[in-house]
Amino acid sequence: MSVYRKFSISCEYFSGFTKNINIEEFDSLDEIIVSVVSSLESILIESNLEMLVKKLRTLNFHVHDYNFLDVLTSADNRVFYICSHC
Repeated sequence: MSVYRKFSISCEYFSGFTKNINIEEFDSLDEIIVSVVSSLESILIESNLEMLVKKLRTLNFHVHDYNFLDVLTSADNRVFYICSHC
């Protein structure tokens, strides 16, 4: 049985991009962040949004106020935010 959690980007340029992630496929938050950002990058590349791809590559995505254990033990409906500001 797969365990999914929702991750959403919170930043000036890409806020609202959300992806449901099967957390059983990951061993860390860093891996999840890379997966979410890579998914966004793929969509931007497929859509020929070259300037947005360049902007995405300059941002430093990270999380606040939660860790991987929090994700593993959270309620199914919780949204985890990945930000690029601060």
